[in-house]
Amino acid sequence: MKRILSLAVMGILLVSVASVLIRGKNAKADPNKISDKEIASLDWCVGEYCKCSSRHFCDDSAPLPDIPYYPYETISKKNYVFLLGEDRSFGQQLNQGSTLIEALEHKCPNKYIRLLQDGRRYMVYDTDDGCRLFLMMPSYDPMPWVIGYPILYKNKLSYSAFSSISNGDPFSKVEQIDDVCAVYRKEWADKGITYALSTIHYLDDGILRIDYSEADENGNRVVTKVQYFPEYIMTDCLGYEINYKINELDIP
Repeated sequence: MKRILSLAVMGILLVSVASVLIRGKNAKADPNKISDKEIASLDWCVGEYCKCSSRHFCDDSAPLPDIPYYPYETISKKNYVFLLGEDRSFGQQLNQGSTLIEALEHKCPNKYIRLLQDGRRYMVYDTDDGCRLFLMMPSYDPMPWVIGYPILYKNKLSYSAFSSISNGDPFSKVEQIDDVCAVYRKEWADKGITYALSTIHYLDDGILRIDYSEADENGNRVVTKVQYFPEYIMTDCLGYEINYKINELDIP
């Protein structure tokens, strides 16, 4: 009887072990985390950045495993990494200390970075009122700094929604179309910024850049230029083209 029980117990153990082995063999890794082997085949700068950080680069095959949320005031306060409405490509001349993206991540940790097939990469944050922040990063430099304009996205809009906007219109008219402008206005006011800036509107059929005058004594601005880029490509302040096209999986 004892022999029979022993054999039965052994049989159960063997089945359990086999089950574990089968599950292990068939288990799939995170579908969009880029493997060490793939990293080794990447552009040197991207690979070095990935190996020297605790972040994970995710390809464009699946949603990011996590997009962290922080109040925009937390992201914006004492932030020298980016400014809404300002082309930050000039930051490569200052890519150290408080201008590196690590300075932002120190207070707002973000584990995942989207790495697209063409080598472009960006970081994503969720913030107040359903807004999503995209920070573009260079694929040609291991130093983690923001290039071009930050993209703050909230509303699904098309270029036709802005057809009535022209030079001389008040900032408030643009804000009525895309209320994400309220975040721009508050950040500029809180930081006492009066020089000329822009709002960037990521659309379902391109990207729109609207330039404004300096703020008057009451903080008001007017439109000075409207530029539409149907291919999502804009030239930065250093003369380089930046493709702002975002993976559809990352659009809320």
